[in-house]
Amino acid sequence: MGDNALGLDRPIEHYLSAFETRRTRDFGSMVDGLQSAFPTPATSLMRERPQAPALVSTLHSARLTDLTVGVVRMGVDVQARIGPMPGYQVVVALEGGIVGHFPSRIVDVGPVTASINGAGEGAVLPHWKAETTLLMIRIRPGAIAREVANLAGHSVEGPPRFDSAFDLGSPRAQSWLRTVGLLVAELSEPGSLGRTSARHRQELERLVVASLLRASENDYTSAMRADRAPPRWASVQRVVEAFERSPEYAWTIGDIADAAGAGVRRIQQAFHEQLGISPMAHLQRLRLEGAHRDLLDDALAVSEVAARWGFHHLGRFAGSYREQFGERPSETRERSRSLLAD
Repeated sequence: MGDNALGLDRPIEHYLSAFETRRTRDFGSMVDGLQSAFPTPATSLMRERPQAPALVSTLHSARLTDLTVGVVRMGVDVQARIGPMPGYQVVVALEGGIVGHFPSRIVDVGPVTASINGAGEGAVLPHWKAETTLLMIRIRPGAIAREVANLAGHSVEGPPRFDSAFDLGSPRAQSWLRTVGLLVAELSEPGSLGRTSARHRQELERLVVASLLRASENDYTSAMRADRAPPRWASVQRVVEAFERSPEYAWTIGDIADAAGAGVRRIQQAFHEQLGISPMAHLQRLRLEGAHRDLLDDALAVSEVAARWGFHHLGRFAGSYREQFGERPSETRERSRSLLAD
């Protein structure tokens, strides 16, 4: 499979060259670069033939909010044992191919088949050839869970589990590949919304995740593709809309019941039935996601963002934020500044 499947006019490396790039004949340097772009504990890479001449190894990668997109060519024949991954990882062979031994099956990654590693899963790559070029996309677990909940209409009960392989020839997979190409092209263009607007970039990331979920089989596929029944409780929608209008308000359970036009017990039950969480938990998630978007836009100080979304204790805000997004608010802000400065 070549770059044309991504809908790009040039090799994908060209579009990623504005971000992290490494070209070297030093195997150790290449391993360090790969671990920096896709950090994975308990991972080892060894040359199959240490005395064989090395081609130039190349790595181009961009770390975004929920995704890391990279293209790697090792330049030497390698054996790799990959430890438990902190996120989901999709691998597409742009040139050549590779056989991956995953927990559930062996996948021959090539022109028509891609692989997906689940969060916490490892893999063994016994023969990673020098000339093989791989597109690798790592996705934060929270991004997968949020989009599954959005598509299925209810919260997820556990981490989504994927079949380890999916067919790149299907119309859904072709659409996903073009979506990846759109994201990469937007990131590379100076002055584009993908470079200047964190919210636009995050929407493109969500589109990549959503189209992947539609293209591959996982244990929520049936729920995501089913026609949704209309909400059983209109009161839930009234409360959600009230939260969205005034997320910073110090809501009490009495206020929530008033907004719903229902009793406290009834609205609690309705939220659990429709969304799988309590009204207060939904409000907390809404506030944190809003704060996350504002931190990516780099307009307000962290304390101002927290206050804007109803968090008046910075320590508790930072703890809740880190629990949901895996990093401190200041780290999100710093990463956004770095990306916008490129």
